[in-house]
Amino acid sequence: MVTELTTRDLIIRKAEQGDLKAIWKNVWSDERIAAWMYWPATLSEEEAEDRLERSIRYQQDHDAFFVCRKETGEAIGMAGIREEGEGFYHESGICLAVPWQKQGYGRQILQAFMKLVFEEKKGQAFIYSCLKDNEPSRHLAIGTGLRYLNEKKVIWEKDGSERIIENYCLEAEEYHHGKE
Repeated sequence: MVTELTTRDLIIRKAEQGDLKAIWKNVWSDERIAAWMYWPATLSEEEAEDRLERSIRYQQDHDAFFVCRKETGEAIGMAGIREEGEGFYHESGICLAVPWQKQGYGRQILQAFMKLVFEEKKGQAFIYSCLKDNEPSRHLAIGTGLRYLNEKKVIWEKDGSERIIENYCLEAEEYHHGKE
């Protein structure tokens, strides 16, 4: 199990008890972020403490992480991948606090995950998903070299609305060809 990835500006690592204030303030309590995620905003410190405990337990045996600024160690996001069949990996969410969006951090996370999947785990394919109306996430997928795969309609559990999720893909051969 991978415990840490690093990029130029980020440390992508397992959650720690000391992350509570930063992750709650920066990510979990922000309605603007929660609107794009499967989870609702966490409004009380008590809920945040419980959520941090669940995150720590979950991350122990999953490739799920907090995203931290290398410069300060402050938790500014969350990200993860999961294997969905032998050699096929899917990102399981990437979110960054609003002040740290549009700074290239999403690209750094995605590139770190692709390196993990294709170079360390010897994966066959990496899939990235986002809501169709989430322009920054769609731009991230295309700008990182992923190609459009398909879309599917889903019922958003938070409010019962119908949403469209787009899937983007990169296969091992494409990844390695791009590295030449």
